[in-house]
Amino acid sequence: MGRPDHLRGALSRWTTEFAPGIFVGTVSARVRHELLQAVTDIVGTRRRVPAVRIS
Repeated sequence: MGRPDHLRGALSRWTTEFAPGIFVGTVSARVRHELLQAVTDIVGTRRRVPAVRIS
């Protein structure tokens, strides 16, 4: 499953790639919204699984 390089670059600016295709990090609500929107625009809703911990 390939991801466009620009998507990987956008995600890696704000998160760390823990394993291939698995990005983790602590981001603000605004950044989280923007990243999720960018991922959805590129890969659609069926190929993404956001996991968010809110404390």
